[in-house]
Amino acid sequence: MDEARSGGVDLAHLKMFLELFRQRSVSRTAEALDTTQPRISIALGKLRRHYGDPLFVRSGQTMQPTVRAVELSKPLLEAVRLIEQSRERATVFSAKDARRKFRIALADAGTLVMLPPIIDFLHRHSPHMTLDVCPLSLETPERIESGDIDLAIGFMGLGKRGLYRQALFKDIFVCLLRADHPLSETGITTSAYAASQHIIVDGNGSSLALLRRVFSKANFSANLAVVMPSYFGIPEMLASTDLVATVPERLAVVLLKSHPLKILPVPLPTPTISVSQHWHPRSQHDCAHAWLRKTVLEVSRKDCMREATPEIRTDR
Repeated sequence: MDEARSGGVDLAHLKMFLELFRQRSVSRTAEALDTTQPRISIALGKLRRHYGDPLFVRSGQTMQPTVRAVELSKPLLEAVRLIEQSRERATVFSAKDARRKFRIALADAGTLVMLPPIIDFLHRHSPHMTLDVCPLSLETPERIESGDIDLAIGFMGLGKRGLYRQALFKDIFVCLLRADHPLSETGITTSAYAASQHIIVDGNGSSLALLRRVFSKANFSANLAVVMPSYFGIPEMLASTDLVATVPERLAVVLLKSHPLKILPVPLPTPTISVSQHWHPRSQHDCAHAWLRKTVLEVSRKDCMREATPEIRTDR
């Protein structure tokens, strides 16, 4: 296989070519690039094979470029300049000036809990960055893989080979009911929980599957009064009825800020919910994407106990 096809010429070889074109001397070129003369000679040999031309011929004490070398000098100089420029731009990121659009996937609870502080942070620190938000779904991993989604935040079924995953926080289930509910003072016993009428959310990224496992393990049959496609509208229903909703605690705390509700513990053993952010390896080293991930991490930790920065893992 010839060198042109084998990838034997790289950026370092092109830099050596350009320096030799300027210096007209192998020794001075080696000195200018802080390398050895044999390395310059090896690079020149690869360049000669690649371009099918001697490129430089000895004339007295100097190396003079051939016609082909003169023809190559300007386009190669521009190519090297563009490559170096792209490297410089890749390492410099200004959140304040960044004009990027990211498509992120969130469950309904995440839209209520995570999105407002993220938007507030972006508004203050990166006003030109845009988020295109879509619902978390079973197709989200494939959409991350295809490039349709840049970042997904949630805890439901996002395990897929090759995706990066970083835990953000852990959450628990709580009962949410109106502030003057008959059970708000006495608390919710297992029997009272069983006798209550429940609101359950069965939507994209909801916790229904986890709750069903909890109920099944406890041989508990919930009296379902309302099955909702999302968490929107639940506070208004709770405020005027004796219904009980079992929801993630962080969501309950958010809803409590604007509605006359109360949080009580679930009288059944419930699992801890681990909420993570997920992305494709293609975005791992993108400066803007890394900044967004760091923002999501900082926002998610703002109102909870500080922990060490969680490890970034690859789902396999």
